[in-house]
Amino acid sequence: MTRARSNAISGGQAPFLGAQRSPGPARPPMIGSHRQAQQNPLTDMQQSIGNQATMQSMDVAPETPYYTETASSPPVITSGYSGAPTAPDTTYYTDTDSSSSIPQQAPNVPNASSFEMKPMLPSMPKFDKQDVIGPNARMNTVLPSQTFYADTDEARAPFARGFNDQGQMTNASDGSELSTIGARQAAFKGSKPDRHIFTMDKEGQFHTADAIKENEDRGQNALNQGLPMQERFHHSSFHGGKDVAGAGELQVRDGQIELVSDTSGHYQPGSMQMMQTVQQLEKRKVQTERLGVEFVGKGGTQNMQASATELLGYANHNPETAETQMRHRHGQKNAVLSELLNKANNPDGQNLKPSELNRRPEEMAPDNASDQRAQAPSGFYTGDEAEESEQAEYVYTDIDSGSDTAEDHSEAETENEDIYYN
Repeated sequence: MTRARSNAISGGQAPFLGAQRSPGPARPPMIGSHRQAQQNPLTDMQQSIGNQATMQSMDVAPETPYYTETASSPPVITSGYSGAPTAPDTTYYTDTDSSSSIPQQAPNVPNASSFEMKPMLPSMPKFDKQDVIGPNARMNTVLPSQTFYADTDEARAPFARGFNDQGQMTNASDGSELSTIGARQAAFKGSKPDRHIFTMDKEGQFHTADAIKENEDRGQNALNQGLPMQERFHHSSFHGGKDVAGAGELQVRDGQIELVSDTSGHYQPGSMQMMQTVQQLEKRKVQTERLGVEFVGKGGTQNMQASATELLGYANHNPETAETQMRHRHGQKNAVLSELLNKANNPDGQNLKPSELNRRPEEMAPDNASDQRAQAPSGFYTGDEAEESEQAEYVYTDIDSGSDTAEDHSEAETENEDIYYN
């Protein structure tokens, strides 16, 4: 039996074994018949137009509170001036032509209006203006005296200080660098030579002076004019007895502030005033890592020195008790060092525990601000009659009040017991 030959072209169907040729003449093979059918250009154009219309109808930005424009109408940015773009109205912009969207950082120091002000002790107005103090060698007065008050800007101008771009303290009058080296020790207990007394007012402005030199110059001027009295200089002189944001002493060398203390008998500033003073100095570009602070002894303690950086560490941790906290920590450190030293020096090995060691004077600070005032050292004026009587002999050993009788002299000493106070 003869088998029919398979036809390669079988009407569009794939050939297979045993397939029979379809009736009729065989169609010749077409070149490229294995490819897809050619597309119609007109049909392609119609489909493309239809697709574009569909895409345009869908090309709309999602409606959100922040964006409502469509792609066919791009957002228009209004201008504040000369076509310059205006910042969006958000909480990150504070003006209409700001070049930055970064919120302004709050300053590291309190505003002038937020300073905690400190008034004079209640007894000081009487001491300044009612009492007449006789010539006193410690205050360097040569005539009976009352306290000078600078009640005007003109009177305060010679004592006003500023700062240059390097954070150096300058004389506001001419911009020259201030130096306190060579200043004599003020009359108040705890004062040191080479320092000026100073105050900081509610605006953060500093005023300083060599109080002893001021007394000397004013006494000489009074003598030259044949006057029976002279003026003397204290912390209260700078602002006419008004409240201050800071007070104490400054040591300055060629403009560089080296140390700030709280030594002031008129104001007895607390930890908040010291903190405010150092923060204001930091704001004026004073290098706090090179700045020391000193707290005058209180309640039988000694003066305590520390770094301004250590004090600033308490800015957000009960700054009103910073001194007490610092004295406590210094006491703990001293106890450990004393124990180590005792172990090194004790050959018998009989070592004391830290609790058995005598407390150093600087660590025995009052526990709070009220205790600090209650336990003020003998140099501070507290207004307590009993304490005044106890301290009268110490304070007035070299005072001639000009009284005619011993009784008058004793009475004058009791009233003016705070003669050495700045």
